[in-house]
Amino acid sequence: VRRAVAALPQGQREVIELHWFEGLAFQEVGAILGASTTAVKVRAHRGYERLRATLRAHRSQHARKGAAPANHGALPGVPSHPEAAGERPGSSPA
Repeated sequence: VRRAVAALPQGQREVIELHWFEGLAFQEVGAILGASTTAVKVRAHRGYERLRATLRAHRSQHARKGAAPANHGALPGVPSHPEAAGERPGSSPA
């Protein structure tokens, strides 16, 4: 997952690292990056979409080699939507 995140465009990578790995709210990420909360959410959405696609492709490659079955459902550790767990990753929605 870390390698896939490192391959993201810089803006998406920064948002995902701060939001998902550091556990910061989108408003906090925006304050750090000097971007609006809306811009941060857009970057997060695009980054998570790209990350899911990359990890699915990786998983499918390994399934063809017999390493693991392809699972086309949710990927562990990657939110289905930037706000799926509320403003903070792993938190309950208010």
